[in-house]
Amino acid sequence: MAGLPSGTVTFLFTDIEGSSRLWDEHPGAMGEALVRHDALLREAVEANGGHVVKTTGDGVHAVFETAMNTVAAASAAVRALATEPWPDTGPLRVRMGIHTGAAELRDGDYYGPALNRASRLMAAAHGGQVVLSGRSADEVRNLLPEGLRLRDLGEHRLRGLKRPEHIFQLTIPGLDDQFAPLASLEAFPGDLAVPFPSFATAPEQLAGRERELELLERALTSAIEGSKQVVLLAGESGMGKTTLAAELARRAAARGTVVLYGRCDEEAIVPHQPFVEALRPYIAAFPPSVLRERLHGLEGDLVRLFPELLGRVATVPEQLLNDPEAERYRLFEAITTVLTGAAATQPLVLLLDDLHWSDKPTLLLLRHLLRSASDVPLLVVVSYRDREVSKGHPLSDVLADLQRERWVTRVTLDGLSEAESGELLQSVAGQEVAPQLTAALYRETGGNPLFLGELLRHLIETDDAFLEVRSGGDFDLGEHDLPEGVRAVISRRIARLPGGAEELLTLAAVIGAEFDVALVERAAERSVEAVLDTLDVSELAGLVRPVSERAGRYGFAHDLIRQTLYADLGTAQRARLHARIGAAIEAAPGAEHATAALAQHFTQAAPLGEASKAITYTARAAHEALADLAFEDAVRYF
Repeated sequence: MAGLPSGTVTFLFTDIEGSSRLWDEHPGAMGEALVRHDALLREAVEANGGHVVKTTGDGVHAVFETAMNTVAAASAAVRALATEPWPDTGPLRVRMGIHTGAAELRDGDYYGPALNRASRLMAAAHGGQVVLSGRSADEVRNLLPEGLRLRDLGEHRLRGLKRPEHIFQLTIPGLDDQFAPLASLEAFPGDLAVPFPSFATAPEQLAGRERELELLERALTSAIEGSKQVVLLAGESGMGKTTLAAELARRAAARGTVVLYGRCDEEAIVPHQPFVEALRPYIAAFPPSVLRERLHGLEGDLVRLFPELLGRVATVPEQLLNDPEAERYRLFEAITTVLTGAAATQPLVLLLDDLHWSDKPTLLLLRHLLRSASDVPLLVVVSYRDREVSKGHPLSDVLADLQRERWVTRVTLDGLSEAESGELLQSVAGQEVAPQLTAALYRETGGNPLFLGELLRHLIETDDAFLEVRSGGDFDLGEHDLPEGVRAVISRRIARLPGGAEELLTLAAVIGAEFDVALVERAAERSVEAVLDTLDVSELAGLVRPVSERAGRYGFAHDLIRQTLYADLGTAQRARLHARIGAAIEAAPGAEHATAALAQHFTQAAPLGEASKAITYTARAAHEALADLAFEDAVRYF
């Protein structure tokens, strides 16, 4: 784009208040209204020497050489919008934010903290209101034409910005100048209360990975400065993808960023699972009065995935029975709007883990988010096992689309070097590890961090072999009858647990990667005390961990542990355990909300005479998937 100013410039950011509601109420007229809206804004900008850098769907980002030209354009745009006849939609109420600062011009777009502050100013305003930063106000204070005035709104803290902003409102003769208090942090007592994801609370051993961390930090910095970023974090199982994501989460939180985390399960039973897991703590963090503001009037569309909104801020949504694709579009738009709105308020990191297990509805939602999100302080990290994403895998198409985007960074984790493996082993052991042992374990594992840690823990627990390491003698991995692979190592660690523990963990593995204590108790026919005692011992052994977001819920420390337990079962034994779990779910309160889980378990138990139940629950799950707009899941059930 020729002629764009550089250096210190002034930005004008605009946004239509309540645009999602207007699209729902006037889907036909809103398209025409938006075309007229864009034309009026562009005319006002260009008539005052400015440039429209980009449109955002319901707003514009414009740049000017001077703050006075920006104020003149904003004033002209507000007047034009106020006098324009809007026969069907009613008046479009547009909020505007103006800020002056230095920015980097690159490839026709701007980057830097100044854009972030302009975005935060705009987000704090209300429809019809024009607000200026203190710096912009200083630039125009003595230059305003007759009638235009600045009203001092005082200092306000804006989301994601450490320095408070002295904000001024531009008052325009003949137009409204009375608005509700700004939507700054002062309007939301208690500040942001979204809990930090539990998976990243305890730092794990991290060796090497300096280059990878540098790439992640660079993407995080770009996002905080206002540029949407995506990181594709790939590697085989055990390479440390989740550990690296956890380190990024801690660093992001230390820089004032909100971190949301969701993961896919191999047997997903919730449509759009990682997004539901990521957004649920966000939704739960606020009282109803604040939550309504946060959800931008979209709670009726979100209630499909978040039934807890019913009674708090939402009512049962209307059904568009004749247009299910439109229903799904509304759902995707609602989730995208909430996430981008959250990012516009405070920089946001969204971690989506194990997407090699994602279903097609989840990937369609991810694609929609990444295509629709404007440049807001948002970093999306997608982790997956690249060896499990073949050419025909649904994720492969999404990855191919993303490879061409300049805001995408690809990070692939390979095995650690022998020196890095030694660092990790020393960290796990808490003491020096003999070079002979380091070399042997490195050869055995290829530098896979999980395998290294598991094998060394096995040696430490057997102790007699580890004595040789401490004595500094020669070490031969084969002399100690160590297992050929990690699965065997994990099996031996499980076998050392007290009697009955392996049986209970096996039952939990059949349930899934995470499990409720109450369900294990019913299916195992043991007391809750006995179950908790076993889980305590298993946690100390590093095999399971509590999931802090929900009391009474545990997960396996790594999915390889669950896979090992499940793989050791014979076909008949698997079917029997699936039948027991299905019966336990069926007999429990709330079974009507567990249709997908019942379908899964009774299908696996069909050879033992549970085919009728499998058919019943599978059909019911298919109809529920249709209601949730997860059409591909419904086809799979049918």
